[in-house]
Amino acid sequence: MIHVGEIPPGKEIDHRCRNRSCVNPEHLRIVTTKQNSENRATESVAGKSGYRGVHWHAQSGKWRAGVMHHGVHHYLGGFDDPAEAGEAARLKRLELFTHNDIDRRAS
Repeated sequence: MIHVGEIPPGKEIDHRCRNRSCVNPEHLRIVTTKQNSENRATESVAGKSGYRGVHWHAQSGKWRAGVMHHGVHHYLGGFDDPAEAGEAARLKRLELFTHNDIDRRAS
């Protein structure tokens, strides 16, 4: 509260840079739980593809990209290159998520 002021009911504090040892008050912001989850979701570990939201689909012989938002899976198609699939997923997260700082920095 010293750095961001009163925290309204239903809101919480998000630490933008996600670095647990960071003590910079400029990295704090008041958000909803959903917004905090969006920023936290950018830390998810990528699977075998090396890209978040991308997995191998053996039946099609393609890398599939997708993003989950509000309980709805957004299928983005099949790709020959996992990097292309990863970029499609990143762009979709930028479109859907309002507090996805890590993907924004990659722009």
